[in-house]
Amino acid sequence: RRRFSRCCKQLQFTGSAVALASARHDERHSFQDPAPNEVCLARFRASLKEQYGDLERLNATWETTHKAWEEVRPLLTAEFRPERNNLAPWLDFRLFVSKLTMDVDARQAESLRRRTSPDLFIGIEGVFGLGGHIVPYSGVDYAEHARRCFNMIMPYDNEVNSVTNLARSFCPGPLSTWDGYSAPRWQYEAKPWWGALHGYWGMSWFCSKTLATSTGCLFPQAFWVEEATRKLRQGVGKLLMTSEMQTDPVVFLYSQPSLYAAYVAGHWINPQNKHLMNRPSTQWGRENLQRLVNEFGLQYSYVSDRQVEAGALRGKKLLILPDVMCMSQKTAEAIEEFVRGGGVVLADLCPALWDEHGRPLRPGRLDRLFGVTRDRFEYGTRPTDYLIGTTQSEPDFPVANEWFIGEYYERGLKVDGGKALGAHIFDETEVPAFVLNRTGLGAALLMNFLETNYSRYPEGRQRVFMRALLGLAKIEPPVRVLNEHGAELYQYDVTRFEDGGHLYVGVYRLTTSSPLNPEEVTLRLPRPGHLYEVKSGNDLGEGRDARVKLRAADSALVAVLPYRVEGVKARAASARAGEPVVVSAAVQASTGRPGRHILHLQVEGPDGRLRRAYAGNVEARGGRWEGIVPTALNDPKGRWKVRVREVVSGLETEVAFRLK
Repeated sequence: RRRFSRCCKQLQFTGSAVALASARHDERHSFQDPAPNEVCLARFRASLKEQYGDLERLNATWETTHKAWEEVRPLLTAEFRPERNNLAPWLDFRLFVSKLTMDVDARQAESLRRRTSPDLFIGIEGVFGLGGHIVPYSGVDYAEHARRCFNMIMPYDNEVNSVTNLARSFCPGPLSTWDGYSAPRWQYEAKPWWGALHGYWGMSWFCSKTLATSTGCLFPQAFWVEEATRKLRQGVGKLLMTSEMQTDPVVFLYSQPSLYAAYVAGHWINPQNKHLMNRPSTQWGRENLQRLVNEFGLQYSYVSDRQVEAGALRGKKLLILPDVMCMSQKTAEAIEEFVRGGGVVLADLCPALWDEHGRPLRPGRLDRLFGVTRDRFEYGTRPTDYLIGTTQSEPDFPVANEWFIGEYYERGLKVDGGKALGAHIFDETEVPAFVLNRTGLGAALLMNFLETNYSRYPEGRQRVFMRALLGLAKIEPPVRVLNEHGAELYQYDVTRFEDGGHLYVGVYRLTTSSPLNPEEVTLRLPRPGHLYEVKSGNDLGEGRDARVKLRAADSALVAVLPYRVEGVKARAASARAGEPVVVSAAVQASTGRPGRHILHLQVEGPDGRLRRAYAGNVEARGGRWEGIVPTALNDPKGRWKVRVREVVSGLETEVAFRLK
C-alpha cells in the first residue's frame, strides 16, 4: 500500500504536465494455489453464498454433503485426483482468486485515474499466452480486465498471433509488445511491421544490451530498428493507428472457466503431468485454428461468454469454440439461437460438457446441437500420425478422402442425430469425427480432436477442411494471395484497414511459409482503385490486382484509393524567432475531393540540418491541413524549409519561410 501510494503521488505530479500510461504489473504469474487462511476462506464462502444462494445448491453442484458453510473448503490443485470428474470445488476457488486479483486491479486503476486523468491508459505488460502453468495462477482475464479496469495491454506475441487478436478484441487502448533479447536481425526488421499491421501502437525493446550501452554507444540493433521503422515513424504508423482495422464475421469464444479447466484435465490422461492438456488445448489447438482462418485472408475476433449472452453473435456467420469445456445455460441458449438463425458453430473437443462452475453435465449443454451423445466421458490419446480419415461429404461441406492428425480426442463419443463424415481409423471402435448436424438455418460441426499439428505439418488437408467450413458458413475471403498462374497461396497473414473511401491491405509472409512459394505474388483485392505499395513507395496504377515482392518474414502494405495522388502543395508564412510559423498543405487528387491523408513534416534550418524536434505527422482531412511549426528564441535567423510528404504516394513538396 505504501508503494502504491508513492506511485500515485508521482503520477499525480507528472500527470498534470504530460499524458501517461501506467503498467501495473510485468509478467504476472504464479506456480501454485495460495494457501488459504481463515480470512481468505471466509471471503471465499461469502462469494459462494452470493453465487449459489444456499448450501443445498452448492452441494448439488459440488457433489458434497456439507451441513454448514463453515465446512466448505476449496479443493487445491495438489489435492486433485484423476478419478475426480467434478471440477467445481477446484474451479470455483481458482475463479474466486482471479476475481480478488481483479478487484485489487480495479481499485488501483480507479485511484490512479482519480489522481491523474479519467482517460489514463492502465494495464499490464509482459502478459504470457494461454498455455503453460501461468493460466490458472496468473490472475489475468483478458475479457474481464478490459471490462472492469484495463484499457491497454502488452502481451508477448509474434507472427504466431497467439493472443494479439484476442487482446485487441477486448482492449480499447494501446496494444504493444516486447522484443529484443537475442533476436536475429530479420526479427528486428520484421516484427515492427507485423505489429503495425495488427493494430500495435508501438514496440518495446528489452535488455540493456539490445540497442545501446549505458554510456550511449549504439549497437547494430539500434540501426536495424531505426531503418526498419522509419516509414512507420514518419506517418505510416499514424495512418494505420487512425484507420479502422477490419474484422470478418468469424469469432472465437473466450471462456475463462474453460482455460482453467484444461489445466487439470491432464490428470485424466496422465496423473503425473497435471497440466498436460493445457498447451494442446488452450494454446496449440486454438492457435492452429486461428492460423487457418488467417491464411484464407480473414481476420477473426474474440467474444466473451458475457458478450455472447448479450447478443454479440448478431451479424456473425462462424463461431469457433476452442476446447470450450465449461459453459453456462445462457451462453448455450444464445449459441443455439445463433445456429437456428443461420450461423455455423465449430467445436474441436468436448464442448460444454461442464457448466460454468465445472460441474459435469449429462447430456452436455450442446450435445443436441452437435447431434452427439456418450455413455461416459473419456479422453483418448494417440501417436502423432494421420489416424483420422474422412469418408463422406455433404454437398456444401466437401471433406471426403482426407487424413488428419488427432492426438487428443474423446474416446466415448457417439453420434445421436448428427452425421459422422469421418472417424478415428484404427481405433478399436472407430470413434466418430467431423460430426455435422443441421439445426434451423444453420449447422454445427464437432471435430472431436485438437488440431495441434498444423504449425508442424501445414499441409493442404487442414486447408481442405477450413475451405469447406468457410463455404458452409458462406464466408468469402476478401483478399487472396495468388501465384503467377492464379493459384492460391497460403501461409500469409492478411489484414485490412478502412478510412472513409480508402482501403489499406497489409500482407505478411510467415517464416514457416514454403520456400517454393514465389517471391513475387499477386494480391487480389476486395475492390479496384488506384494502387500504391506504401513501404516501397511504388505507384502500381489502376486495378484490383497488386503485384508485390515478399520474402519470408517480409510484408507489404497496399493502398487502394479512389483517385491518383497528383502532388502536394504547401505554403508557409514568415515569423520572428520564438513565434509559431503558420504552415498549410493540400493534397492534389486526380479526380474528386481528396479523403483523409497523413502528411509527414520535416524542418530544415538555414544550415541545411534537420530540426528533428519540429518534425511530425499531421492529419489532412479532406486533403487539407493547416497548423504551426514552433520556433525557439535562439533559433538562427534566415531561410528555413519545410518538407511536406504525403505518406501513401511518397510525393512531397518544399516550402520556405524566413525567420526574422
